[in-house]
Amino acid sequence: MVIALCGVETGAGKSSLINALLGDNIVRTSGMSAVVTEVRYSTDNQIKADIEYLTKTQWYNEVEHLLQDVKDNPDGRVKHRWDLVEEAAVAWDKISAVYPSVNEDILSDITVEQLSQQNIFVPLFLGKTVHIVTESSATEMFTSEVSQYIDPSNGLKTASYWPLVRKITIHCPAPVLSTGAVLVDLPGVADSNAARCKVARDYLKRADRVFVASSITRAVSSKVARDLCGVAFRTQLTLGIYSPEVITFIATKCDDVSPQEILREPALKRKLEECDELKKIDHDIAKHKQNLQSWAQAAKSMTCASVLEQPQRGPNVLTRSRSTTAESASIGMKRPTDNYGKDSLGKRQKISAPLGVSPASGQHTIIESDFNELESLYDKAQFMVGHVQKALSRSMMEKDRLLAKYRSDWSKMTLQEDFRTGLPQFEDLTEEPADCDLDMKLPVFTCASRDLMRIINKAEDDRGPSCFVEEEDTEIPALSRWILQLTVPAREKAADELFEGLERLITSALAFIEGIPGVTAEDRNALRNRWKSKETHPRWPHVLKPTSRELRLGRYASRQTSVIYRLIKSFETVSDGVVEGLNKSLVSTLKQKCDDSAKLAANAVVKVSDDFASSTYWSTYRATLRRKGHFRRDLNVELTTAFTLQLASSWTRTFSSQHMESLKERAISTIRVLLDELISSVPDYLQRCSRKLRATALSDAHRNMRKVTDTVKQTLEGRQKRISRLLAPFIQGHLSDGYEQAAWITGAGSVARQKVRAASTSFLCDALIGICPIVPPLTPLKQVFHDFLKRNRHTMFQDAAVALQNHLKGAVEAVGERLDEALEGVAR
Repeated sequence: MVIALCGVETGAGKSSLINALLGDNIVRTSGMSAVVTEVRYSTDNQIKADIEYLTKTQWYNEVEHLLQDVKDNPDGRVKHRWDLVEEAAVAWDKISAVYPSVNEDILSDITVEQLSQQNIFVPLFLGKTVHIVTESSATEMFTSEVSQYIDPSNGLKTASYWPLVRKITIHCPAPVLSTGAVLVDLPGVADSNAARCKVARDYLKRADRVFVASSITRAVSSKVARDLCGVAFRTQLTLGIYSPEVITFIATKCDDVSPQEILREPALKRKLEECDELKKIDHDIAKHKQNLQSWAQAAKSMTCASVLEQPQRGPNVLTRSRSTTAESASIGMKRPTDNYGKDSLGKRQKISAPLGVSPASGQHTIIESDFNELESLYDKAQFMVGHVQKALSRSMMEKDRLLAKYRSDWSKMTLQEDFRTGLPQFEDLTEEPADCDLDMKLPVFTCASRDLMRIINKAEDDRGPSCFVEEEDTEIPALSRWILQLTVPAREKAADELFEGLERLITSALAFIEGIPGVTAEDRNALRNRWKSKETHPRWPHVLKPTSRELRLGRYASRQTSVIYRLIKSFETVSDGVVEGLNKSLVSTLKQKCDDSAKLAANAVVKVSDDFASSTYWSTYRATLRRKGHFRRDLNVELTTAFTLQLASSWTRTFSSQHMESLKERAISTIRVLLDELISSVPDYLQRCSRKLRATALSDAHRNMRKVTDTVKQTLEGRQKRISRLLAPFIQGHLSDGYEQAAWITGAGSVARQKVRAASTSFLCDALIGICPIVPPLTPLKQVFHDFLKRNRHTMFQDAAVALQNHLKGAVEAVGERLDEALEGVAR
């Protein structure tokens, strides 16, 4: 089971979360976050890593985009690193990491080929895979070796090759992965490198579950759960045969507690005001603070009361003048205001509280026994200061823990409510009933990875837990159990298949041992000649191109009365019925929906594009156009939102399993008819044995048909997922010229030249380009793509609808072919 872990924002703590689940620091929390990291179970006591690098073509394509990002200024020059906008700064970081000898002046006029010559060692990595193996106990050695290849902060002036990494695969003996779960840390699909983007998108396509991670401080305030039901995301889930159960939400960094921030939320503040436990903790904290102040003041008061110097001989007596003669003898009273001379600060400082005052002289007289008592009292005061400080720290930690638990419970409730709120909104947008349970709760876990690692003594620092002291309170163990639970259905299915196979083996062995005594050779030969199947490989004339069905039947055509031949022939009718039902659904439902969706999308797409442009920084928009719409956001996907929304529910119904429901029944009926005919052909003395064999055969048929239906469903769902994601690339291809026209405009006078590029004739273009330096910048850059999209929108979506229908027909044909193959297996 593949579990894709996606972060809502940068620094969501995904890598730390994975380490907490693994129980050790295996995944780097810096460099690995930039690439797809897959973590699998290892059956041996080793940790392994496979670091895959980009190919030469993939890297040079990225370098071309990086150079364009760095030069993305009106004058075409490269600014200093600290003056660059975000996209250009990221591009410069990658270039300078791989080619550290390159500076801003060189980059202004350098080409991809020239840049590639600045580091002759780069080709040694491209297209290669590095293998790292250590013992499972040597995690520090493992991470140290991996960091040499992927850590961007190596602190050296030499080249660093982390931008070249395409993917990292790790195998480790973590119990949470022992039942078949595969964790995949996805950095997002907004990487500047197309190859890494493709890896991330491919994982999302085949992921069985999606874990969405966000820091708890942003999870609720940014309405993440409601965004999960946003138009684009929910539509993709629907078109991909996903259901809301696929999503699990994880709020991270729950051990980061700020009481002021927590109490800033009105609803949470009201709940906490009613908490008796919190009131008691606040009372204890106030009491501890008061005691701490009293003991600290007492110790300070004694320090200021007198400074005793150990005399060399004679009675241990110290006499000094006082400005006041009335002092309290208690520890917690106001600090005296005595003034000390320099001579009172001797070799050994001791403190004392005044015990007696000489009425006649106004001086204190302290004998040696009193000094020892005062020293003991001071030590006690210091001890009590430390004791109260520890008690105060415990109470403060208890308060943080209570606030964190209340915040976690409130966050879970709010996230689940936001998620439920989003489902009906999606239903209203599609104008179709949502095919899901609105009472379903979104699985939410509030995790404290850092405290868990400190509790199990695996943290990289030596500090203790900052909030939680019990492992269960961090919810990492609960999340681990959830992952193990998700794999139960697949494991149960595998176990059932194993036991069924053992049952068939035992039944066959018993039948062989018991045998069928008394069967005459004549009867045996008669039954064999009529029913036995014989596989052959017929030769077809070169002028003929037999279909897969003809090839399949041809292998058994030498005996057309055989069991396999007759079943395959009969199963063709069953398969044709399923295919016909799917085709009818396509014609009656999806064809009209596709046409309607194309018209709706064409009318809405220009506004979607304009909204995208207005909500994006100029440099980010330029980078998006240069990458044909796919950068931090995928413009192509957003342009298809109206199309997919209109199509979503009808799509799901068409690809539902209703056509599979009759498949098993019709196939079993065909098998039953043939078995009855076979039994009627055997002699009377074999009837009883034949009926037993018939029951066994039907049991096997039921078992095999369950596998057939599962296989067909997987084929259908796989095709559906693939087709649902073809729309955005199709739109991207149609808009390719528009992207190139917009990307062409760069350097000095680019605003004027974009006006030229939007002109309708090449003659005007050539004429105006010659005088572009004096053409006033009347039209913004975004208008170029706006005009192109407006001209081509109707044709683009009409072609998309036709292409989608053709792909659907191909999917049905693939289902029919896969069904024929599976039913042949049943027949055999």
